[in-house]
Amino acid sequence: MNRRWRPGRAAPRGDRGRRLLILGVVALLVGGLGWLYGGRFVTMHRLAHEVAALQAENQTLLREIQSLRHQLARADDPAVVEARAREELGWGYPDELLLVIDRR
Repeated sequence: MNRRWRPGRAAPRGDRGRRLLILGVVALLVGGLGWLYGGRFVTMHRLAHEVAALQAENQTLLREIQSLRHQLARADDPAVVEARAREELGWGYPDELLLVIDRR
């Protein structure tokens, strides 16, 4: 073999085992930290999506509340009350004649 000479001591044979042990400990440490913080990142990502879905649902409910408040404000109007009674309940005045056509 024709190698170039390097200054310093030659590494003893037992040094290789110590290096593998240190490498194994470092690998376990990095893997443990990855498992610990990786799980947290996954949980944070899942919760961020859940928060976005809840915010969208909140906006939908706020729009529905606004619509119901608008309907409630109109409920005091006698014309609206009469129209709803005629539509949903089929009510009318006593002197009115109700004509029902049933098509089959």
